Parts: sequence; C-alpha cells; structure tokens
Amino acid sequence: MVMSGFGYEVDFLPVGTGSKSGDAIAMRIGVPGGAANTIVIDGGNLDSGDALVEHILANFGTTRYISDVVSTHPDGDHVSGLRRILDEFYVGTLWIHQPWLHAAELVDAFKHNWSIGGLEAHLKECFAVPYELCQKAEAMGAKVIEPFQGQVINGMQVLAPSYGRYLDLVPQMSRTPAARALESFEAQARGIFQSVRDAVMSVFETWHHETLGTPRSSDTSPTNETSVILFGDFGDRRILLTGDAGVGAWEDAINFAAASGFPLFQPNLVQIPHHGSRRNVSPAILDHVLGPRLHVEGATNGCWALASAAPGDTNHPRRVVLNAFKRRGYTCATTKAGGVNFRHLYPMRFGMSSMPGEPFFDVVED
Repeated sequence: MVMSGFGYEVDFLPVGTGSKSGDAIAMRIGVPGGAANTIVIDGGNLDSGDALVEHILANFGTTRYISDVVSTHPDGDHVSGLRRILDEFYVGTLWIHQPWLHAAELVDAFKHNWSIGGLEAHLKECFAVPYELCQKAEAMGAKVIEPFQGQVINGMQVLAPSYGRYLDLVPQMSRTPAARALESFEAQARGIFQSVRDAVMSVFETWHHETLGTPRSSDTSPTNETSVILFGDFGDRRILLTGDAGVGAWEDAINFAAASGFPLFQPNLVQIPHHGSRRNVSPAILDHVLGPRLHVEGATNGCWALASAAPGDTNHPRRVVLNAFKRRGYTCATTKAGGVNFRHLYPMRFGMSSMPGEPFFDVVED
C-alpha cells in the first residue's frame, strides 16, 4: 500500500537510564493540519511507558485515542511499558502475538506430553505481560490481532514474521518449557564470551575495510527472531522498523517483499535492530536493503538509521554496525542523548531533534 500524500512523524524515545536499552516509538501518520492516526510501536519498560504517555499527550494532541498499538516481540524492554498505554488511552487495535492461541498446533513440539488445555494455560503464564495486555485491550473493546506477514497496520506492511516461522520459533524460546535449559545455557555462554570480547576495542577499520561478520543463526534469540518488521511506503519516502529482528527475520522480510513487489530497497529511515547489535545484521543483508558500499569516503545518500540505546549502555550500538550503515550512505543517530524525531511533511516540534550523525570510527570492537 502506497500512502502518497500522507506525512509521518516517528519519535524514537529514550528507554532506560542505565546500561539496559529498550525501544519505545510514537508515530503519527496523516495529513499535516488535518486528520492523523497515532501509532505506538513498543513501549519500553514501565518507566518509559509513563514517559511515552506524557510524550503523546504533549505532542500528538490531547485526545485519548490511539489507533494502533504494536508489540514487536515479548521482551520486557519492549512490551512492559505498553501496560501504561492501555491504562491511559483508548486503543483501536492491539497488534500482539498470542502463542497460547496456537496450543493445538504447538503441543506436539513440546516435551512432557502436554494436553492442549494445559499447554494453553501454561503459555499464558509464560507470556504473562502479553496476556495481560490482551485482557486490558479486550476489556476496553479494542480489537486484538496477531501481526503476521502480509497484514497491514495503518497502511504499513508487516514483512515478518510469517505465521509458519513464528510457530517454529515459539518452542525454541527460553520462556517456553521445551527449550528453557538449552537457550538459557546458550545465553549464558554468549554472555561469558561477550564480556571478554567487550573488554577491548582493538580492530582497526577504514572506509574501504569492513570487519562486520555474518552472524550464525544461533546468535539471535528465538524471541528476537519473532520481531515484527514493518515497512511504510509514502511514495517518495519509505521507512523500515525492525524491533530486535535477527538475520533470519531479515531474510524472511526480504523474500516476502520481493515476492510482493514492495520497494524495500534503500528506505529513507531504518531502525537499526536490537539497539545496534552486530548479531542482528550482516554485510549481505545491508547490501541488499541499504544498497552497496559507497566508494567516496564520507558520502551520504540522505537516508538515516536510528539505534535505540540507553545512555549507560556501553555495548550498544556497536561501532562496527554504525560504520557498516555509514559506508552504505546512511547517517546514524542514537537515543543516548534524548528522543529523536524523524518527519515527512510535518514541521519540527520543540523538544525533539534530528540528532547530528555519529562519526565514522577508526577503531571498533574485536
């Protein structure tokens, strides 16, 4: 769906004051000076949920109605703050995955001979916050819909996850019974090795020498791989919002966009997934979506990329990832210093900024 003639505002709000990053996005789509819809995509933690409520009321009008609320995936740094949104606003549609609805299809993938009813009840406990959000939404009369590939949210296409891939990933999540021990062990191992690697930055890069590698499929958690990827086509502007999507989710989105004829190439605004982690992008994917590396050092194409990262998060965004985006012509910004506003047809608002771009780094993480 092409939304020619419509403008947008995308506000990436800071989440967290320490070392733990999260995501909270407030968005408006409409005709400047006329009708517009407010959309919330993730709410960060509970504190950022309060800030998100205040931000919407201060900047998007005093109406207590939000057309669409999207939960990209059930990690606490994305979903917890949405409770405050549902407490304070009337919501048209809550877009959120509800794994308990698929107990009958999933039951054979879990160990210990679950009954369908028993698994459904257990999944509601495993995904307590998403289930609570669904209860709140239904109580106010909002629609509750699962966001799968091919659906449209306020004119924006859902590129991933596909329904089948989502069902494959649910039993692998650490919060579900079948994979709890395995993913927990893998997460601990990743944390141990990552802490060692984070100790030094000793790899040198130049504009023409890129050290970003291709992650293994196991480098991104199954939960992050279920992230909703949204694509908005406004005719002469395109935006791509990625949550914490990993390489598998990117590939799912790329293949669907190609089959559907969506112009995914070189979006004007891209959310760098997972706060700028190097485990969520690869050179091949960036070449396919952003375009090839530019030969002229420091050249830009007018496009922007944003990484949500807390001020005290020394691990995100990764310099090697920012450099990779910059080589492909993208100016990179972060939320470390405050909220960042991107807009098309709408004027700049007081208190928000299009942050100056991050520099190119000569030394990156080993």
